[in-house]
Amino acid sequence: MTAPCTQDELRALMRERESDRVERKRSAADGSGIRRNLCAFANDLPGRGAPGVIFVGVEDDGRCAGLRIDDRLLRELAGMKDDGNILPLPSITVEKRHIDYRNALLAEIMHHLGFAQRFGLGVPLADRALRENGNPPAEFEFQPAQVTVTLRPAG
Repeated sequence: MTAPCTQDELRALMRERESDRVERKRSAADGSGIRRNLCAFANDLPGRGAPGVIFVGVEDDGRCAGLRIDDRLLRELAGMKDDGNILPLPSITVEKRHIDYRNALLAEIMHHLGFAQRFGLGVPLADRALRENGNPPAEFEFQPAQVTVTLRPAG
């Protein structure tokens, strides 16, 4: 049995396209599809020896689908392991994880305003502009559902 993925591994997998290790599901409504993925990941046909990950509540393009992840949903997903539809029983871990703080809408706005050419460049560009203007660096406060950015005046 392989160990569950670390937070950094999950972040990296979230950025990948769907593959023999990564699947995204907007909701848990497609139970048979999720079971097919569990079975495929458990079989590890490519022989990677690494866990497959099903991101539930995530759009195909990696955006949050807005699905409420609660205890009922977690129990439903965990119950798929031994509900008799997958034999032999796979080894699975079901857990709620907050993967990324990125706000896709904010990132798109920053792109349209010219602060980012692609993901990962917006903050360095803003830092450089603040420095050139004599402003102190931006201050970031990360919380599970939001990021607060404080910009202070020059001087």
